[in-house]
Amino acid sequence: MAECRACSCPTVASSRNGAGNISSRSFEELAAIAGSLVASNCCVLQLVLNSLSLGCAGFAALDPYKGVGRALAVMCVGRLLLKAVRQRERRAGAFAAISLLLLASQDVLAWTNRNPTPASSSSVSWWWRSWHATASPMSQHGQNAGAHFVVYCFEVQGMKCEGCAARVKAALLEVEGIEEVSIDFPNRKVLLTVAKGSPMAGVEQLEHQIRALDLTYDPVFLPATS
Repeated sequence: MAECRACSCPTVASSRNGAGNISSRSFEELAAIAGSLVASNCCVLQLVLNSLSLGCAGFAALDPYKGVGRALAVMCVGRLLLKAVRQRERRAGAFAAISLLLLASQDVLAWTNRNPTPASSSSVSWWWRSWHATASPMSQHGQNAGAHFVVYCFEVQGMKCEGCAARVKAALLEVEGIEEVSIDFPNRKVLLTVAKGSPMAGVEQLEHQIRALDLTYDPVFLPATS
């Protein structure tokens, strides 16, 4: 009995090693997720807030740490993928896949915002309309597009992230008369295609509509240049 001590007992030692492995694995999984969220400015979390009709959470404050988050995520994802392949750990593979999706979320969202999305006559959720790109009204009318639509370009200061831009795009697509919306967030430009003769066919009306989305938004009309 005297010889069986905590430091030498095989059972206790193995349990300690097991606990250490679990702790290390959990840290890598959490670090991979956290790093991916920081690297993507928590775009996914902002989209969740958008769906709940909540405003910007200020995730743009993470911009200075995106490089650190990306490096941490890549390192941890690499280790998780090695475990998934060599040790056939499904859990490690699942966390690696989720982290990679989070890493790509901001780029995917930026592409979605830039892609001209037409308004739908049916009542569908904003996120489905943002992802479901169809032929634009301009392309559908071909050479006669100018006779049916007017294109307005605004520079909108106040949008803080791609998630905010997605909220603006979804809200504008709900406005009757606005046929198509495209947002270039890095340049803070919002491109609106409006049907001629609609109540929204005017600079002042569109500026008012954009300001109504958020008091911090400051739209400036950019006239077309030849």
